[in-house]
Amino acid sequence: MSPCVTVWNFLPDLYRPAGKSLGTLLIRAIYGRAGLITLLTARYYATHGYLVVNQSCRGTSGSGGHFEPFSHEIDDGADTVAWLRRQAWSTDDSRCTEPLV
Repeated sequence: MSPCVTVWNFLPDLYRPAGKSLGTLLIRAIYGRAGLITLLTARYYATHGYLVVNQSCRGTSGSGGHFEPFSHEIDDGADTVAWLRRQAWSTDDSRCTEPLV
């Protein structure tokens, strides 16, 4: 688990591209990191050159805290982006998305 500023722990999965990264892509989902759509989305972007961080939102799929829809997403997203920027493997070019449906 990775500590977040807002005193909860989130569970991220990291997907690395085979070559040089085109940027970092953050996927935040309440439906779990192991769902078919979420996995396919993360793998798709990783095979197309992006370093993908697939994160379970607060209180979902093993991440700490209590899930309250639409209550913490802005702060938690900002904390996650700040955490990403501190990682040695992160790039300056970052994007955020949700799983493709």
